[in-house]
Amino acid sequence: MRPIVTTASEPTGVQGPVYLDASAWVKLYVREAHSDTLNRALLGRKDLFVSDLGATEVASALGRACRDRRLDRVQA
Repeated sequence: MRPIVTTASEPTGVQGPVYLDASAWVKLYVREAHSDTLNRALLGRKDLFVSDLGATEVASALGRACRDRRLDRVQA
């Protein structure tokens, strides 16, 4: 699965590494409120961090999105 990618029109100005919690991480795969804003803020960054537990939470959220028909199994 690939994240939804948008193009950035201007740099975000956020310095240093960025931690993504599960709710932010899911926004990269499931279009939700503020997904586009998050995508623009993260575009091109190579200093993103997530927790091991976050991977489990994201898998659960993607499964739920499939059950709710907001995402199909091919996308997930």
